[in-house]
Amino acid sequence: MDRGDTLSLSGAPNDVATGERVLHKLWERLQKNFEISTGDIDAAIRFEQGYKPHMSTSPRHADRDAPDRNAIQTKRKSLVPRTPTQAKYVEAAYQTLESRAAL
Repeated sequence: MDRGDTLSLSGAPNDVATGERVLHKLWERLQKNFEISTGDIDAAIRFEQGYKPHMSTSPRHADRDAPDRNAIQTKRKSLVPRTPTQAKYVEAAYQTLESRAAL
């Protein structure tokens, strides 16, 4: 049964706003052909509830809220951190590579 493409959120205003941001980010991932799993949904919620990655001046961080901001590209697929700790680790690795490249 087709019910259209409308989704309604209800609850406390802050929770609704968080839900909207999570859904928007997941939609952006789908538009970039990333796969979405239940782990990705949990991760999107965790990120939205607190962790914001460090913003550097590199082009990789031009759009801080891009869903693939810390993605690691492999031949087969993109690997995206699922926890704030994983994102911090990937961010630190990229910063190390960028600082070494500047030498």
